Amino acid sequence: MAELKVYENGLRLCVEKMDTIKSVSVGIMVGVGSKYENAKNNGISHFIEHMTFKGTEKMSAMDIARKFDECGAISNAFTTKESTCFYFKCVDRYTEKCFDVLSDIFFNSVFDEEEIKREKNVVIDELNMGNDSGDDICFDLIASAAYGKRGLGATIIGTKKNIENFTQNDLKSYISKYYVSHNIVVTMAGNITMEEADALVVKYMLPHFKKAGKVKAFKCGALTFGVSNKKIKKFEQSNLGFAFEGVAATDDSYYDALLLSVILGGGMSSRLFQNIREKRGLAYNVGATIVSYCDAGLFVIYVNNAPKNSKEVVEAVREEINKAHDEGITEEELFNAKNQLLSSLVFSQEKPESIMISQNSWLIRNDRSAPYDVRERIKKIDACTVESVNAYSRRALVTEKANVSYVGKALDFDPLVLLKS
Repeated sequence: MAELKVYENGLRLCVEKMDTIKSVSVGIMVGVGSKYENAKNNGISHFIEHMTFKGTEKMSAMDIARKFDECGAISNAFTTKESTCFYFKCVDRYTEKCFDVLSDIFFNSVFDEEEIKREKNVVIDELNMGNDSGDDICFDLIASAAYGKRGLGATIIGTKKNIENFTQNDLKSYISKYYVSHNIVVTMAGNITMEEADALVVKYMLPHFKKAGKVKAFKCGALTFGVSNKKIKKFEQSNLGFAFEGVAATDDSYYDALLLSVILGGGMSSRLFQNIREKRGLAYNVGATIVSYCDAGLFVIYVNNAPKNSKEVVEAVREEINKAHDEGITEEELFNAKNQLLSSLVFSQEKPESIMISQNSWLIRNDRSAPYDVRERIKKIDACTVESVNAYSRRALVTEKANVSYVGKALDFDPLVLLKS
């Protein structure tokens, strides 16, 4: 059972004690990502994530790596559209030593000018790698179709021009604005108690906060549908994405949408997989997922296929959407999908790193004041019915309101027009 402590300055600490393991996973998550950026600084959240490991007032980049390695720890960071997280996992005896290092890089990174120059090349290489990934491009095009070029429609990594122009002052100013106590959650999961975790936060974090200012909540505007975004690339595979009305992470229909994604494209027995891959042999990779944020979301179907099969793939997707509308899902499909979700939830609770990320993400969204409780999630899944899932399906999976993205060789037809026909 997770415990939550809120300090006077608004910083939140969440601890989930796991008595059967000897490791601890620790994450410091900041409620800022690419959706808070503008055209000129898009990519800065991600760039800061990289630069945080490049040296502090006391340690060089090599010193930081060595100190984590000395403890046999795994350390890293990641950036999403809504958050940035710095974390480590270690054997419990080294928790304080690793937390000391993580706190130091979180608060005392110097952002040396020479390090900034070097890291720009690294991040641009990462950008170029993404430009060679049909999947990444396809999902970026889907997001920009729905949300525009800013906010949730902006890419996490940003543009080459922005990356090249970032300065030390840009990074420090951005941190000063968003890395404030009210906008930060610390989560520890594993063989550690609230008392032990609290002592670490009091010693290594609380003295560093100079202000407790809140960050203005981002509000997503109206979504745009009926957009077809294409990028012609000489890939051997085509990449097709179909986006429909989704749900926010806090929406009452969240689990209806999640269950529908499992039924349509969540596994080898799913409708899309069976129809497109097994019966017709049109694609290797096919599936469905929901992409949910604080106040918005999309239901996405994606397929990777040979270019020659693209027309048949679009027709097969349209066929499954029409079937979902006309016939709905069955009790058996819902039963199986619930078991898949329940298993996934239970399995995730066996890994401290999964718990750490789940708690951080849950608490950072919409300033939540109670920890993530897997039992409540199970109740919500159990409460979903054939009627509630079908109601969401018929409301959301409307081809006339779909967005389509395509990456691959030039086609002689428009996938969106074909989907709607």
